[in-house]
Amino acid sequence: ARAASGLVRAEAVAEPAPAPAGSGGVDRGSGYEVHKFGGTCVGSAERISGCCDLLIDSAKSGVKTFGIVSAMGVANKGEPKVTDCLINATDMASSRDPAYLEELIKLEHKHQTTAEALLTDKKEYDAYMASFAEELEDLKAMLKAMSIAGTSTQAFADFVVGHGELWTARLCAAAIRCKGFDAEWIDARDVLVVTDAEDGGVDVNYERSNANLDAVFDKRGHAGAGANRVLIATGFIARTPDGIPTTLKRNGSDYSATIFGALLIASNISIWTDVDGVYSADPRVVKEAVCLKQLSYNEAWELAYFGANVLHPRTTLPAMRYSIPVTLRNYFNQAAPGTSISDACVVSDDDGCVPSVDTASGSVNFVTGIATIDDVCLINVEGTGLAGVPGTANAVFETVKQAGCNVVMISQASSEHSICFAVRSHEASAAKKALSARFEKAIAAGRIKEISTVEDCAVLAAVGRNMCQTPGVSAMLFDALAQANVNVVAIAQGASEYNITVVVKNADSKKALNAVHSKFYLSKTVISVGVVGPGLVGKTLLRQMDEQLAELKSDYAVDLRVVGIAGNSKMLLSGDDAVNLDLATWEADYSGSGSVAADMDAFTQHVLDAGSPNAVIIDCSASEDVASLYKGWLQRGINVVTPNKKSQLGRLEVLQGAAQHPAQRVHALLLRGHRRRGPAHHLHRAQPPGLGRPRVEDRGHLQRHALLHLQHLRHRRQAVFGCRQDRQGAGVHRARPAGRPLRHGRRPEGCDSGARVRPRLGAQRRAHREPRS
Repeated sequence: ARAASGLVRAEAVAEPAPAPAGSGGVDRGSGYEVHKFGGTCVGSAERISGCCDLLIDSAKSGVKTFGIVSAMGVANKGEPKVTDCLINATDMASSRDPAYLEELIKLEHKHQTTAEALLTDKKEYDAYMASFAEELEDLKAMLKAMSIAGTSTQAFADFVVGHGELWTARLCAAAIRCKGFDAEWIDARDVLVVTDAEDGGVDVNYERSNANLDAVFDKRGHAGAGANRVLIATGFIARTPDGIPTTLKRNGSDYSATIFGALLIASNISIWTDVDGVYSADPRVVKEAVCLKQLSYNEAWELAYFGANVLHPRTTLPAMRYSIPVTLRNYFNQAAPGTSISDACVVSDDDGCVPSVDTASGSVNFVTGIATIDDVCLINVEGTGLAGVPGTANAVFETVKQAGCNVVMISQASSEHSICFAVRSHEASAAKKALSARFEKAIAAGRIKEISTVEDCAVLAAVGRNMCQTPGVSAMLFDALAQANVNVVAIAQGASEYNITVVVKNADSKKALNAVHSKFYLSKTVISVGVVGPGLVGKTLLRQMDEQLAELKSDYAVDLRVVGIAGNSKMLLSGDDAVNLDLATWEADYSGSGSVAADMDAFTQHVLDAGSPNAVIIDCSASEDVASLYKGWLQRGINVVTPNKKSQLGRLEVLQGAAQHPAQRVHALLLRGHRRRGPAHHLHRAQPPGLGRPRVEDRGHLQRHALLHLQHLRHRRQAVFGCRQDRQGAGVHRARPAGRPLRHGRRPEGCDSGARVRPRLGAQRRAHREPRS
């Protein structure tokens, strides 16, 4: 049902059992807030103290506060990580390696020094260390038994590895009491009851877990204490229905937080990590990635599946029971609001999703996030025998399952002529071998043509709830890929319209991710520019760029980014965290310590790695050596703009070599007439003799030049030969005296035998050339 606020709640799954009749138990839904701290947040005494302060401040504001903690991580490189030490000790003991004792010594030292720094009350310190020493002796005895037997069981390993959370929870509660506030810790093994699931995870028995939590609250009087007491529970660990200690497997601490949130029917669950939230794309690849303010549960699932730094899909299930928002926050940047994950979705009167508009930029946020899975292989099962045969798809994927391969994406045409799917590259050989054996007879009979693979691929997914029932979103995505010269190998989209998935070549993954992200989040056209030759011409050009950047972005939706400047002996490149150079200070940076020795290979790679879908190198030098690099730049998809006459009057074989490459059209005097066959261009603009400055054209001339260029692209075949089509489709041409031979190439279609075939492009340019002063 639609709420008055215009939000739609996701349908709840089976709700937890209520508190047992006649029991005080937990005051569910009374405003508890759950805070979960990962291992990095509790990696040192200083960080643990900060977590305790955060919980105390929350409780002092009148909020019932419940904390979940992981085992201690590391604050500085080289320090021992508690969970790793426990796992190492278990592995060493089961292999009869006596070095497991050294791991226990590391654990004792880490917790003792941390307790000394935090527990200023001697009574608290003595009590903590006494419990720690007792449990450490128990671990020594268990590990010694494993060493004698030379083996271990999963139950023993789970018991050992869960001690890290016990020690942290007990330490945090004692530290809060030393700060003068009431706090108690809860062993999650006394509350949570779980069973193994088919997918390798665990399922929660909510009825028994609720009853256990009520019993703990009644025994310790937690309900009566309310906001005057901070409760801290252990993450990651639980018990089986038989009472055997176990863990919550992958992402167990986050899962603990949402489970306890559901048991308490909390108002909010905050998960504190070391990032500001969920980003629109991987910020290591897309420098302009933005931190998202809100995600729906479905969007979080989709992005998590494709490797984004979001909650595991299973982790959100307990919170969905009561539509509890889950907020991802940065412990090290608490001013950042983080990303809230909930089931809220704005809808219109006709139940269609309404796109949210960012009025500041004018862009419509149809796509929430873009993620990729690199290093996959596409497997194609093709043949006429697949069409209309029930059970074929089941046979294909059952075979892949038995081979132990995970299917990342599936695509099938409505003709049923082929089924293609993506798997991880290291699983491709096993999947193809299993399928070839399974369909050996069908292949021999010709019912299945072949089982082929397309290697070195990547899966890109655009995710967003606002894509639902919104025409044109797919067109925007594919237009972005086309402009970046990225070929789409396969496509998949579910009926929910939350996700559009495409398969591209692995080499194009980074470029595709940046192209799609810029299409939905940035200006219409993003260009990375490298300038070669910071002399008089180059300096003047950079100054003009600096003056026009804002106007280009606001009036023409062009985001021009100068990412590199190279001279004869040194070059200046944008940093890892910067999307472009500061054109106001580039001369000082170039002359100072910001520059490095010139390396044109590194310069070229930097322009490509800048991430924008359009890369341009402007050669303002007069060097034949730089001109000789044009061919390689064009072959790599970098557009070349230059006033360098050496590129036009230099060695003919260099120009011809560039012209013959199938990925570009070279606009040059000696190469006029070659057809455009790719996205990369070589654009040369000659200057009047003796003019040592760039040619500055008025806007009207630029607009006329752009119009001519667009007309040429639209009619490139006819324009090359001087023949176009009129509205009725008849050839329009200039008459040629009988007997005069053709001057250029073969006669185009639509021109009769009397047509005079000659290039029109040069005449168009001459007609609009400005008079020289």
